[in-house]
Order: sequence, then C-alpha cells, then structure tokens
Amino acid sequence: MSDLTHEEAVEELAGVVLGSAQPNLEERVRAHAQVCQDCRSELVQLETTTRQLSELVPEHPINPGRAAGIRSRLISRASADTDRRPVAVATTTASRVKPPSVQKRSATPVTRTASMEASPTREMPSGLLGAVAGLAILIAAGALIQMMRANAEAESLRSTIQLQSDTLEPDSKPPVTAAADQDKIVAAVTGLDVRVIPLTHYGARGPVGKMFWNREINSWTLVTYSIRQPKADKIFQVWLLTANGTVSVGTFVPDANGWAVVQGTNTIGRNDLYSISVTEEAKGGAPAPTGPAVIAGAP
Repeated sequence: MSDLTHEEAVEELAGVVLGSAQPNLEERVRAHAQVCQDCRSELVQLETTTRQLSELVPEHPINPGRAAGIRSRLISRASADTDRRPVAVATTTASRVKPPSVQKRSATPVTRTASMEASPTREMPSGLLGAVAGLAILIAAGALIQMMRANAEAESLRSTIQLQSDTLEPDSKPPVTAAADQDKIVAAVTGLDVRVIPLTHYGARGPVGKMFWNREINSWTLVTYSIRQPKADKIFQVWLLTANGTVSVGTFVPDANGWAVVQGTNTIGRNDLYSISVTEEAKGGAPAPTGPAVIAGAP
C-alpha cells in the first residue's frame, strides 16, 4: 500500500516513465498505481507512448545520399545569399587597374568570382544530422508527455469536482466562483501551455493546492484540496507576485474538507512570475497582502 495521495502520484508519473524519479519514489508511485485505476491506465499509456517514440530515433547515421542532398541545398542557398550582397574585395580590385567604363562591365563577373571563392563547401557530418533528428524527436516526446500529464491532471480534477458535487447537500453550493462550471475549469487546466505549480505550507506531506497557469489564454485556476478554514470574519485571497508587483486573482472560502476552486484572468509575462500565495484577509478582500502566507508556491 502506497502512502502517496492521488495528486502526489499523478505529479510523479512522468518522472517514473522517463526514469528521473528516485527508486524509492518510483516504487511508491507504482504501488499506488496498483490500487488506482486512473493512475494505472495513465502509467501504461505514458510507457507505451515513450516506447513508441524511442523506436523512431535512428540507430544508424542518416543515409549518405540524403545527407549530400541536404548539404547541396544548404550550399546553394548560401551562395545565392552571398551573390545578393556586395563584396568589398571585388570593388577594390576593379578600381585599381581599370577605367570607369571597364569597371561597370566587369564588376558583376568579379563579384561573382569572389563570392564563389569566399564560400567554403564543408562536409556536414551525417552523424550530426542523425543526432539533430533524434533531438527533435525527444523534444516532441517531451511536449507530448507534458500534454498527457496535463490531461491526467484535468481528469483528476474532473473526478474531484464530480465527487464534490455528488456529496453536497441539495441546498448547498460548491465553493467555486459563479462563472466557473465544470467544463470551463477543465478547459482552463488542459493544454500544452499549462504550467502546474504546487502550493503547500511547512509541515504538509504534499501539495495543499495547485495553480494551473494557462499561458495561452492567460487564465489562472487554483484548486485547494485540504486547506484549513479561515478565521471568523476572514476570507482567503490568492496573490501573484510578479516583476511588476502583486496581483490578486480572487477570494474564496473552502468547504468543510478544505476544497475550493478559484479562477481569474491576468496577463503576466512568461518569465515575470516570482511566486503564488494565499493569505487570510478581511471579508471583501484587500488591495495588497496584509498577513503571512497560508500556502505558497513558486514556478
């Protein structure tokens, strides 16, 4: 029996498949997958995809004929670019020994000759081309695994939302912003350009919440799993610490189990986010954080 939570296991699936997880952690993730149908299916899918992608990497150098063709096209393009640029050597040679009328007639041939002599025709190693092709495949594999991991996060979140909805009393409402229905939430956390940032506090065994930063549509979706209740007459407020200052995403009060979803839209540069925090503020929110962070995380 694994001591990992479902969210912690999902977080480490890609590392297990790529072999970057510590042996002890890999054993715990696989133990969790034995009793969790969602994680087991996702693990099998990731391993299958990784194996198929690895088979696409060429074991031998690229075909010499193909390498020669690529090299020839590169040289032709380089020569054409050079022909369009004036060459100072040709101009100097012509003006030294010929009158203006002859200079005009001979400038073009001299320029072309100098260009041809200045263009080296080096051999491009075929092994290098094969390595570049392999690198491109690995980059594509990384992007695919990232997308699959984001989709796994989305499915986990969808299941959590559905479970919360099923266990609510008929007259109660889930602690989700009014405009955020299930489909909107899942759409915001799914995609190639979604950054997942865990939030926690000192002493916690794992993430207390996660921020899904969809950089394509500039949306922010915070999901908390086990955050404590705010004090009387207080509310939680979500903050983004950026290069241009602190920005509020929204306020919330979690349910009795510490679960909540908060969504907001803020345009922030890809390299401008420093950290994310949740603070306890007076009801109605504050223009800036006034107390210590209850949970926090950084990209």
